[in-house]
Amino acid sequence: ENVTTYILTVMNMVSSLFKDGTIGTDINIVVVSLLLLEQDPLGLKINHHADQSLNSFCQWQSGLVGKG
Repeated sequence: ENVTTYILTVMNMVSSLFKDGTIGTDINIVVVSLLLLEQDPLGLKINHHADQSLNSFCQWQSGLVGKG
């Protein structure tokens, strides 16, 4: 529960930052779902390469659509 509260608080702050008028346009950040993983899921590879990690995450999460 503490992890969930922390993550939602951080995301609320991120959302507020992106609503700042100085960036030129409003960007809405919305948390639709939050899944806390207790172990490394198969097929998800996160490393120091942001592009590889993002691609891995996108492929991994596409398998979750409709499973919850």
